[in-house]
Amino acid sequence: MEQNRRKLFYQSVLVGAIIIAIIIAAIIIIPQTRKPDRRRVTFRVESSSGSVTIVYKAGKDQQTDPEKTFNTPWEREFVLDSGTEVYLFAGNYQQMGDLKCILRLDGQIWKTDVSKMPVDRVACAGIVR
Repeated sequence: MEQNRRKLFYQSVLVGAIIIAIIIAAIIIIPQTRKPDRRRVTFRVESSSGSVTIVYKAGKDQQTDPEKTFNTPWEREFVLDSGTEVYLFAGNYQQMGDLKCILRLDGQIWKTDVSKMPVDRVACAGIVR
């Protein structure tokens, strides 16, 4: 009888150790799927005409003067919290050539818009996830 209790005790300890080892292995081996709280967002504008007007908002950083012109290609990078609303508008006041806006999220293309003459504006917007 004593021997059966001992055998049952050792079997219980062994099963418990195996369960704990499986849980630890799962935590270590299974990749974490939680997205980072902060993301790298890149704004880019390309134009075959060489200069454009740009209005953008990226969290607290913004450029809201629609008369200000920039040489292209134009690019800015921001590190933003998830849930931040972003937008990028570009206009080709010369109304010639192609115009393109690109938003990249952690290096991957996220949003794009392209226009060809005579359309002279593009817009990219989204909420950082």
